[in-house]
Amino acid sequence: MARKKTARGSTTKKVKTIRLEVTPQELVHIRDLMSVVLPPDGERTISSCLALITRRQVKEGLLWKKVSAACKRHKIPVGEQAPDYYLDLCAPVIDVFAANTDDELEDVAVE
Repeated sequence: MARKKTARGSTTKKVKTIRLEVTPQELVHIRDLMSVVLPPDGERTISSCLALITRRQVKEGLLWKKVSAACKRHKIPVGEQAPDYYLDLCAPVIDVFAANTDDELEDVAVE
């Protein structure tokens, strides 16, 4: 388990971590999934929109740092060297919404 650090650098509580082993192709797939941009201007990704509506923006940012660092360690292109993926729809604007609105389902405790 990793210890969570506060702004002052002291540790507070243990944060449970999960080991996930992936192949290089699986890592590329995760990288690509996190990078699919939405119309109309390509400024938002599906991943960042999901993080926003679930209030996990910080976690999504930290996850991207981990994915990006793993890609770099294994010489998998990221950033400008990686391919771009866009959603192309006929509707003028698209957004991400939660499919279930049952509060019990949205507040899942992950330990």
